[in-house]
Amino acid sequence: MAGADGAGGVPGRVPTGVFPVVFRATDAGAERVGFPDADAAPAHTLTGPAGDLLLMAWRRLPLSAVVVEGDADKADALLASVTLE
Repeated sequence: MAGADGAGGVPGRVPTGVFPVVFRATDAGAERVGFPDADAAPAHTLTGPAGDLLLMAWRRLPLSAVVVEGDADKADALLASVTLE
C-alpha cells in the first residue's frame, strides 16, 4: 500500500497530512495504532469486529460499517490517502 505521496507502504515513513488512527477490534480484544510515528495524537478510533476493520481498510466495506470515534473526515482522508496497488 502506498500513500498519495508514495510513502504509505514504506516502514518508518508516514504519508503527508496523515494522523495516527486507533483500530480497536472488539471481538479480539486488541487495539493497534496505525501511523504511530505521525507528529500528532490520534484523531480518531475505528471500532468493530476485526474482520470488518480489515474489510473497511481494504475498501470492501464502507467506513460506516465500523464505529468512528473522533473526526470522521480525518478517518476518511486517511483511507483516501492509501492506494491499493
